[in-house]
Amino acid sequence: MFDKSGNLTPAAQQQFPDAGGTPAAIITSSVGPGVLQMDTTILKACGDRANTLGSQVITELGAPQLDITDAVTSLIGLDSSGALNTAWSLWQQQYQNLSTTLTSIGQNLIAGATSTTETDHHNAGHFRPE
Repeated sequence: MFDKSGNLTPAAQQQFPDAGGTPAAIITSSVGPGVLQMDTTILKACGDRANTLGSQVITELGAPQLDITDAVTSLIGLDSSGALNTAWSLWQQQYQNLSTTLTSIGQNLIAGATSTTETDHHNAGHFRPE
């Protein structure tokens, strides 16, 4: 997904075309200072993409597992086997933590969008004439 420089690979750019672009601007209203307008559709879409990325991290970064397992097995009896096994175990923990974090961010973005929409509808109801 990322090249050696930390940039998105061409394949990742095709899969997530908006990931490499400039983030959307936060629009403030001219109604008064401190008024913020939010597009909950965009917020939810960002949450969906974070969830997808969280799943793809497991798939992409866990892909070498069979090769590592074969190498560890082939090197049994050598110090390299244990070292490789330890390195792979630490790598798994790291990418699984990254996946969990991305998924949590996605869920929080979606929950925030949903809550904002529900609160907005609820508050709008109080301003309707009876």
